[in-house]
Amino acid sequence: MSEVQPPATQSWVEPQIYSVMTKMIHMDRIELDEKNKRTVFIGIPHEATEKGTKEEDEKMLREAITACNNKQLSESYANGHITTKRHPDYRAGPNGYRPLKVMFESRIHRDIFLRSKKSNRPSKMQSLPHSYVRRDYTADELKYDIT
Repeated sequence: MSEVQPPATQSWVEPQIYSVMTKMIHMDRIELDEKNKRTVFIGIPHEATEKGTKEEDEKMLREAITACNNKQLSESYANGHITTKRHPDYRAGPNGYRPLKVMFESRIHRDIFLRSKKSNRPSKMQSLPHSYVRRDYTADELKYDIT
């Protein structure tokens, strides 16, 4: 007597679970792709007003891009493809420190920027003596980094 065997291609996972898992993996991939285009400055103070903070962030970014001495980055910045955002969003109050996220056009541009900062020529970055830059971490990486 022989038993009827299910086809080898039959999934042991219910279709609904598979669909949910696929969507979650896709969302994680999208988030990771976005994070792969970002760097984060830690230790950059913010100003007393949102407008003042944005102006100082733009000035700092312009200085950082110039210090890289890279034509691709300079062109991307000039075309508005490199932007900044504070995290979390602005809250009124005294000066403080919130991470400054820098969004690049591509991972290649982010990597050029990070390499330049790691081999930093300190004299070229006068306004950022006590800050450092790193890639944007996922939530799990951030938990691990904090502990």
